[in-house]
Amino acid sequence: MLDFARSHGKPAMVAEAAPQGARTGAGSTSCIFTNSPAPASGQAIWDGCHAGYFDWVNTNKDVIRAAAYINTDWDSQTQWQCSPGAQASGPGCANGNWGDSRVQANATVLNNFVAEIKKPLWSTGSSRSTDPTDPTGPTDPTDPTDPTDPGDGGGSGTEPYTQSVVTSPATAIRFTPKNFEATFVTVQYRMYGGAPQNYFLTYDRATGRWELPVTVPHGATLTYSFNYQPTTQTSQITTPVMTWTAP
Repeated sequence: MLDFARSHGKPAMVAEAAPQGARTGAGSTSCIFTNSPAPASGQAIWDGCHAGYFDWVNTNKDVIRAAAYINTDWDSQTQWQCSPGAQASGPGCANGNWGDSRVQANATVLNNFVAEIKKPLWSTGSSRSTDPTDPTGPTDPTDPTDPTDPGDGGGSGTEPYTQSVVTSPATAIRFTPKNFEATFVTVQYRMYGGAPQNYFLTYDRATGRWELPVTVPHGATLTYSFNYQPTTQTSQITTPVMTWTAP
C-alpha cells in the first residue's frame, strides 16, 4: 500500500493500530489466538509492539502523514472480551484476544509513548531538550491547587485550570493548567447539540496553554468538556460541560 501511495504521489494514513494480546494494566502479553497471558514488564510490552510501530512510521515518514493509535481497555468492553484460556473466534472470545492497549495504564509505556510523540516527526513535537509537559518532571510540591479536582466548570475559581473560547485572532478553544503540567488535553464538543467531535489540543510552550482552532458559525451554541491527565497521574480527569455561543 505504501508503494502504491508513493507511486501515485499520495499520502497514507495508519487509520487504526494497537498491540494485540498485550495488557498494559495487568502487565502481561499473550498469543493473539488464545488468551494465555504471561507476565511482562512495561518495557517488554513496549518492545513487543510500540517500538516497532514507531520505527516503521519513522522509516516511512515520506508517505505516512497521519497515524492513529487505539488507546483503550478492550477487556472492559463486552464486544471485545476474551475469557482466560479461550480461543479467538470461539466461545468466550468471539472477536479475538485484544487485551488492554492503554498507554497510561503502565508508567514505562506512557513515558516511552510521550517521548516518541514529542519528537519533531509529529506536528506537536519539538527538537528542544527540555519540555514542560515532560511526564517525568515534578509539579510544584507547594502548590495547593489539586489538578485531580475538576471544579464546577463555571469559572468560580475552584478549577485547577482556566478555559475559554476566544474569537481573536481566530476562534479557538483554550485550556490552561494552573500550576501543574498535563501529559495531554482533549476536548469533546457538540455544535447545535449534534454529534460529538473529539480532538487533541496542541500545547503552546510560549503561553503554557493548550489550544484547538474551531469553526463556529455566528449564533451557534457550542457545548464542550475537556479530558486531561496531569503528569503525576495515570488516570484521566473529565471536566464539567461548558456552553458558549458564538457572537
